[in-house]
Amino acid sequence: MDVGQWIRVAREALGLTQEELGSSVGLSRYAVMDMERGERRVAADELIALSRELERPLEYFFTGEPSFDASVAQRNDGPVSVRVKRAQLRLQHRLHDYKLLRECLDGLPDLANLVARVKRSGSTVAKANEAARQQREMLGLGSSPIADVRLAIEERLGVPVFGAVLDQDPAFCGMLLFLADAPLAGMLFNSCFQVSRCNFTIAHEWGHLVWQLSLQSLRGDLFFTGEESNSEEMFCNAYAAQLLAPDAGIANWLAEHQIAPSDLSPETVQWLASDFGVSFKAMTYRLQNAGHLDDQLAEAWRTEVRVSRLRYYTSEFSAMPDMSPTFKHHVLCAYQEGQLTAAKCGEMLDMTGVQFMELVDAAGTDVFEEATAAETR
Repeated sequence: MDVGQWIRVAREALGLTQEELGSSVGLSRYAVMDMERGERRVAADELIALSRELERPLEYFFTGEPSFDASVAQRNDGPVSVRVKRAQLRLQHRLHDYKLLRECLDGLPDLANLVARVKRSGSTVAKANEAARQQREMLGLGSSPIADVRLAIEERLGVPVFGAVLDQDPAFCGMLLFLADAPLAGMLFNSCFQVSRCNFTIAHEWGHLVWQLSLQSLRGDLFFTGEESNSEEMFCNAYAAQLLAPDAGIANWLAEHQIAPSDLSPETVQWLASDFGVSFKAMTYRLQNAGHLDDQLAEAWRTEVRVSRLRYYTSEFSAMPDMSPTFKHHVLCAYQEGQLTAAKCGEMLDMTGVQFMELVDAAGTDVFEEATAAETR
């Protein structure tokens, strides 16, 4: 296949018309049509623009899709938008890059040995609670709040977590992608939402990782439409809740602050939720399930309380960068060790080779000293 045919394949994969693609890169529909037919030469600047719009690396247009076996798990309650399709493609290529980084660098965690296993018996929620407790124990997280959920899964499990500004719609929160032959995994969260929502999404996708690895058989194209009809979704929601705000952690927090269940108020619940990095609503469910909060009162607070007026409520949207910090760190280290060129590293980080060198200069030696220190620990 020639360049034009690969353009057509990529365009159709995203569900774009020739007119839509042309408009996004400053070309007419007829120009795109002629390119796809091989009747018009594709200029270098046009190919770069097409590469960005179609979420394909430049080499794709000459060699086709990279050969790696990937399967995806994501929560999606509606039609898959072009933005979500682009995000999935970007995550696929980032994970392919991460596989290359692992081949260049030593000492990265093996997630297969660090992820909790799911019990075969018991209810779905009970399995999730046990898996979350086991995961915290394996990673030495205790029962206290996890200071940075993203950093925990990146550094301890070796799973890069990327953000993407997608439609601000609860239909799409995040996805988990597997490379079955590695095994490797990567995550993506919708960074439109607030920190607590992003934290829950990351923990939820962490649940998918635990569930899928426990099956020892990664399945492809896993699209879930509702937790009531899907045991894996039920597991992931319960896992995320227990991982972020464990029963023991909540009990310890209440004891430390000398707050009895009868003394709970919307203010103290929001305080507790903020410390554990979850939403007010999620914490009312945690307290209700643990027997600390009356069912009727919990439901009334979820319905009637205006959380934005509570003292401990923060309205900031996620400050998490879309680029995975750990992935970026590994790219810089691979360059420093002479494993990858500046051009390749720049491509991995969505920048030119010149921009990457500016990043290296700005980073100085700190990032490389940190890597050396980590290796000696």
